[in-house]
Amino acid sequence: MKLVVSHYTDEYKKQVMNLICREYNYELKTYTEFFHKFYEHQFQHNAIKIIVIDEDAHNLVVGFFALFHWPYQLNSKKYNAYKGVNAIVMPEYRGCGIFKKILKFVDENLNTTPQIDFLIATPLPAAFIGFKKNNWKHLLDLHWYIKPNSLFSFLFPINDFKLKSIFNEKKLNNITLIKNQIHQDDSETFNDWRAYYYKTKKYYLSYKDGNDIVQFGVKINIRKKIIRELIIGEVATNNYETQFLMKGLNHLCKEVKKIHAISFLSIAANPHNDIIIEAIKLNNFNKIKKVIHIVVKDLTNNTQLLNQKKWVLYRADLDSW
Repeated sequence: MKLVVSHYTDEYKKQVMNLICREYNYELKTYTEFFHKFYEHQFQHNAIKIIVIDEDAHNLVVGFFALFHWPYQLNSKKYNAYKGVNAIVMPEYRGCGIFKKILKFVDENLNTTPQIDFLIATPLPAAFIGFKKNNWKHLLDLHWYIKPNSLFSFLFPINDFKLKSIFNEKKLNNITLIKNQIHQDDSETFNDWRAYYYKTKKYYLSYKDGNDIVQFGVKINIRKKIIRELIIGEVATNNYETQFLMKGLNHLCKEVKKIHAISFLSIAANPHNDIIIEAIKLNNFNKIKKVIHIVVKDLTNNTQLLNQKKWVLYRADLDSW
């Protein structure tokens, strides 16, 4: 075999679609549409897409990796961050060092885009070690916390009218105001792009106290056909204090209690960030074993990036939210 790493071009689109769909068991037509909305939107005009081809097998695409614009903010500083996703190697070619070649190619070609401050990824266990070997730092693991809602949820159908009567808002832009913490950008352009490629329905609910506001973004995940999980994935607020977030989360839990079809609520958060973790615990959420790995690669010698307490992270920090 003769393996060559290069930038993606449209001539390889069909092969890349097939590679991704084979890996994740996606339906080809549906995923092709998603790929267009996700990568080919104007917001992602600088996205980096990488392929590995085997020239001895008629230029067969055997690997793929992508980095796309995923901005963060610290006070008034906006970071030009890129998120790594879809680290895929064809099963027949695993064990050939292909992922290592891809990450080396990334290091050698980052100057093709505007100055990138850092790279971030949420790798599956299979890719986690590969990232660390390429000097990506294991920043932290998001921990999951859950709270029972209705023991008899399986007796009740999901009532979309009821959901919409409680979660009757649209997502707000530019409300996040968190001092001295690194958090996801919530600008209109970023939010509009995310809404454009969303595949699942999101619902929004706010809690207000004077000029203070926190808006929660949630979605429903159905497990084993009868267990309905309400995932709290977005927490946008202009008052990042434990007592206010505790009250906001308590308001959300009370409203969800009215929805008997929901089995339990869940939230993934940074366990090193005492402000949100205390608010979660005060609302009687319990930690479970499930975690999400987060790795970063600093490109600007910013010492704050590796400070675990500096990060405000949730399920929405994953592209699959």
